[in-house]
Order: sequence, then C-alpha cells, then structure tokens
Amino acid sequence: MSAAVSGARILGVFPTPPKSHQIIYRSLMRGLQLRGHEIVIITTDPKWDTSVKNYTEIDLSILNEHWKKRYNFVSLNLGIIGFVTDLLYLAADACKIMFNTPDVQRLLQEGNKFDVVITEWVALPCSSAYAYHFKAPSIGITPFALMYGELDSLANPSNPAYTTDLNISSSDRATFWERLTRFLYSLWFRYIWFMILLPAQDKIAREHFGRDMPNIEDLNKNVSLVLVNHVNTIAYVRPYVPAIVEIGGIHLREPQPLNSDLQNFLDGAPEGVIYFNLGTNIKSDTLAADVRKMFLDVFSDLPQFRVLWKWDTDELPGQPSNVKVAKWFPQQDLLNHPSIKVFIYHGGLESTLEAIRASVPLICIPFFGDQYLNVRKIAEEGAGVALDLDKLSTHTIIAAIRNTIYNATYKENMKKLSDRLNDQPDKPLDRAIWWVEYVIRHKGAHHFRSAAVDLTWYQYLLLDVVVFIVVVFIITISVIYRTIRFINKMQSSQHNKFKAT
Repeated sequence: MSAAVSGARILGVFPTPPKSHQIIYRSLMRGLQLRGHEIVIITTDPKWDTSVKNYTEIDLSILNEHWKKRYNFVSLNLGIIGFVTDLLYLAADACKIMFNTPDVQRLLQEGNKFDVVITEWVALPCSSAYAYHFKAPSIGITPFALMYGELDSLANPSNPAYTTDLNISSSDRATFWERLTRFLYSLWFRYIWFMILLPAQDKIAREHFGRDMPNIEDLNKNVSLVLVNHVNTIAYVRPYVPAIVEIGGIHLREPQPLNSDLQNFLDGAPEGVIYFNLGTNIKSDTLAADVRKMFLDVFSDLPQFRVLWKWDTDELPGQPSNVKVAKWFPQQDLLNHPSIKVFIYHGGLESTLEAIRASVPLICIPFFGDQYLNVRKIAEEGAGVALDLDKLSTHTIIAAIRNTIYNATYKENMKKLSDRLNDQPDKPLDRAIWWVEYVIRHKGAHHFRSAAVDLTWYQYLLLDVVVFIVVVFIITISVIYRTIRFINKMQSSQHNKFKAT
C-alpha cells in the first residue's frame, strides 16, 4: 500500500441492524483505525473496547428492536414487491430514529470536522446529508450488490436485458419471461425509489440539516465512490463505472485455531461433519415445528455424521446424540476444518463467500432478499444444491446431503470458485483502505463521476435525439412528398395545356 494518509478523521454511518452488514462495515473501519486514522462510527452493533485507541462509537442499537418487531424472517411471506416496499419504508423510519438519537444530535451540534464520511448505501440516501453538513467528501459502502435506484445515482448501466436487481433471482442469461419481469420490476422500483423513498428521506433530513440543504437525490449523486461487496469473478457479471469499487470478501481473514471442545468434536468425526447455520436474522428456534422435526429426523437418520447446529436458545428439544448446538460458532475458522463436508445455510452473501473461500459445498435454503440470487448462482455453478423451504421433506434434505458429500463434483466446482475468489491482485480490505485514502488525499474523487449523472432521463435514453430524428425524417418525407406532388401537378398542367393547343 502506498501514499499513506496519516491522522485523518473519518465518520462512518451504518444504521441498519443486520449483523452481517455490520461485519462488512466494521472490517473496513477497523482496518482504517489500524492505519492510524481516528474513527467515529454510528452503529447498531456497538462493541466498546477501551483498548482500541482513536475509535469512538455512537450507539444506535435502539434500531435493533425496531427491526425485530418489523420482521420475523422465518415466516416472512411478502413476496418481492411486498418485501422491497416494506424495506424502503423501514429505511425512512431508520433515518428518523437515527437523526433523533441524542448522541447523533450532539455529533451534529458540536462543531466536529471530518476528512471523509463513509455511509451505508442500503436504501439510506438520507445519510448523504452528513457529508453536506460536515463539508466532507463522501464514500458509500454496501454489504451486497447495488439496487436499481442506487445504480441510477451513479449513472451505472443496469439494463434488465442482461443485469438483474439483487432482489430478483434470475441469471444474466435470462429467458424472455425473466427479462420481462426484470423490466417491469425496474420500472416499479424506480417509481418507489424516486417518487416515495427519496422525497420521504429528503423531508426527514431537512428537519435536521435545514431547508437550504440541497435535494437528497443530488447529494446522493455527489458521492466520490462506492465500495461494493461483490465479486464479478464468482457472481453474475455486472458492468461498473469507475466510481464503483469491488471489495467482495473484505471481511475474510486467516483462519484461527478452534477451541479444544470444537477441535475434538471435529477431529472425532471419521465420516465428517454437517454444519447447519441460518445466519443472524433467521432464528432456528422460530422455524415451523414440522420443519424443525424434519431436520431432527434427518440428523437422527444420518448417525455416521456429526452435526454442528447454530441454535438460538439454551436447549434443542429432541436433540439427537450426534448433534452439537451453540448460539454462535466461529464460522470462518470452522469452515476451514477438513471435517466439514457440507454447509446447510440460508444463502447470505457473507456466508457464501466464507464457504467459497474454504471450498465447502453448500445446501441452500433461501428466505428473502439477495439470498435467492446467491443460491441460484451457486446451483448454476454446480457448487451446491438449492432447496425450497415450502417444499422441504426429510427425503429431499437427506438426498441433498448425500449428493453434496458423496458426489465429488460439488467439491471440485466449489474449489474452482475458491480459486477464482482468491486470485486477486490485492486483498479486498487493502483495496478498500487504499481507495478511502485516495479520496482523502484528493479531497474527493469527482473525476470518476460519470457525466450521465447530470442528464435527464430522456437525455440518458436519447429520446430527445430519437424524437428529433423522427421529426426531421417526417418533415423530409413530407417535403419530398409535397415536392413530388407539386412537380406532378405542374407536369399535368403543362400536359393539359399542350393537348389544348
């Protein structure tokens, strides 16, 4: 890493509750702190550590309860439209709660100065107001690929003919019906984004940053660059403008030794271990009773394998003797143990990247959001099996486990993905830090800003040019037609006169 920047003061604004998001943000901010920068972070997952210098957290964990009351992800059945609509309304609520938090109010009122503001780009354009308030360049960061509205803020190509939104499970080589669905969804999403979300968040921000504040949409377009937790080499390829920097795998680290209890459990499994973890949003204890029983029956019917199950309460009723439960596992370290034969999970991006890095085949049961898209890609690559929650049975689960463990193709295909993920010119964290410091060194990076950002929608689509060409064509044809008619009329008149003589 070259051209270091020392002693910069950096504000991070990360108000969404999922811990999988916060892991991405904290990886970056911790890396910047270790580089000698002073960090102030607004987070829903505070982890106070007095041994960490130049690191201040503003506790926004109040949003966690708001999130839990809003969603039970196991029973969530809103469909794509319902889920995205609810998510965008939740984002507006998050802005309101964040700005009204006393510690945030003090931050805004105490005359603080920052060299750069890093904000979460997950349907939260209201956060762009921080950079305006502190007169600092801004950087966006996302825990997954960008949505249509966010791509539009950067004038990034998002043609639904070959690209998809993260909430829609369709590949880059889509069928006619998938392309039609994506096209209609893109129109609907942009209506929600530009006509409902942006005005709502703009109104909330103006209450705290003043009526003279520029429009939130314009502030969002003023971002220097956006760090995206996406890897084109292992995911569906998306074209990116220079202002978008891929940092997929930023949270990945070198494996650490396991505690003796886990190490002995894994080492003592001659046939291997099945790892079962549905992430932080989906609580296993809230699974429907029949689904829970299915997994208990499956693991009982496979006594040759040991099972590690992330279970979110103290006891698992009916727990088989070959199953070990815990509320938390050191997942990255665990997946790198050779005894782990298959990982049953929910399709979350961070877990997907961790499994790919460790070359562990996957059994995927998606619940919401980008999980369906991640799962589809894994299945298409032949690195795992996708299961439908609504169609689960003991038979399908056992078949998937046996298939992924005993069919060497899954392991081989996952190893290919792992080789592609690991074959990068630098580490994602180093890359992200370099670009943050680049923005600080140059006091912004607006030279990466596409001129298309300033075009109106009809200019961007060249509709004015098309209309001009059509009008010119019509006028030209009309002139030619009238000219021919006039000539014919004159010739006819001359001919009649000649006949009369």
